[in-house]
Amino acid sequence: MLEKINFNNSLFVYKTKYSGNYNKNQFLNRVEQNFVINEGITDDNTSLIKIQSKEFNSIYKQALDCIKLLCGIGEDWDGVHLHTNWIYRQNKNSKIQNYHTHVYTHTKAKILNNWSYCYYLCIPKNVKNNEGYIKFMDDKQNEYSILPEEGDIIFFTNNTLHSPSLTPNSDEYRISICGNISFNVPQIKNIKSII
Repeated sequence: MLEKINFNNSLFVYKTKYSGNYNKNQFLNRVEQNFVINEGITDDNTSLIKIQSKEFNSIYKQALDCIKLLCGIGEDWDGVHLHTNWIYRQNKNSKIQNYHTHVYTHTKAKILNNWSYCYYLCIPKNVKNNEGYIKFMDDKQNEYSILPEEGDIIFFTNNTLHSPSLTPNSDEYRISICGNISFNVPQIKNIKSII
């Protein structure tokens, strides 16, 4: 079940709980595998998911079903979409994260994204004040935040400004498994050769 969280008239997110069959340790093994072989997308905290697995696939399938519902996509859908996913892992040594959006997918071609999701695998317990939150900002620069619980999946639109709060007082990792899903896949015309 998706719960809508309204911050104001123009800013909202959705939240649900992970309903798959895989436990935290199974996910942590897959997270480590990806970090060992991968360089960060934009920083040392972020790793593209190159090694796919049944664990990651279970999150993706749940996220896809929720995003299809949010986009009003019915049974007649042809199945065409673009999915990019990554792991965000921070600790007390992580650097400041700026507000950003996911308007476009993480691909060479600029393909407009529809929705993003974050599954929260690990949330440190020994944090202070607003550490470990995910922050959102509206177009008037009002800031809102949510402290995710382990097992939460949060969904937001492509133009939602967001940023993770750092956790400088914790020795534990804050880990989320995130993705973008786009139904805006361009049509490619067949080019006939004269040869």
